[in-house]
Amino acid sequence: MAKSKKIFTFVLKHLSINSIHIFLFLLITILIACTDSPELNENLTDAINHYRMENGLSEIPVSQSLTIVAETHVEDLYFNHPDTGLCNTHSWSDKGNWTAGCYIGDIEHAEIMWGKPMELTSYTGYGYEITAFSTNNNLTVEQVLKKWQDSDEHNDIILNRGKWNGIEWKAIGSAIFKNYAVVWFGKEVDNN
Repeated sequence: MAKSKKIFTFVLKHLSINSIHIFLFLLITILIACTDSPELNENLTDAINHYRMENGLSEIPVSQSLTIVAETHVEDLYFNHPDTGLCNTHSWSDKGNWTAGCYIGDIEHAEIMWGKPMELTSYTGYGYEITAFSTNNNLTVEQVLKKWQDSDEHNDIILNRGKWNGIEWKAIGSAIFKNYAVVWFGKEVDNN
């Protein structure tokens, strides 16, 4: 800790204001990158697959494409907050290389969500997303899975119940970043 203070003090004394801004931007970027854990994503997918197996269902193969979409979306949600006003957490901001849109849960705007895997990756089918948000800045796999288990709509997607009965998920990708978590399910095999 003392060494960190010395380095920070040196930087403040010897850099111009613009250089300090650049340094602080880089420092914040590094700190954010260090707190993002790919292990959480793998653990979330593992937890969902374990939960499915406890309920007599097969594991869903991990999809590189859907994982990319999940990681992209949690970062968009966290940094750009497209989920404001009437827009829910299936919305996408206008701050990236994708089609922006406010999703309010109606079928008219469903393409905003469903088409993202094909738009962002080489995945050949629609994706179906579940999301979680918390005011706590560090969601855990356990918290997220519990939220989804306690929600009939989310639990039905995970366990292929209700309107999802008879659908076989052939691909899954997940991501947790700070206080957002998302999982994407797909009916098509990911050949990547």
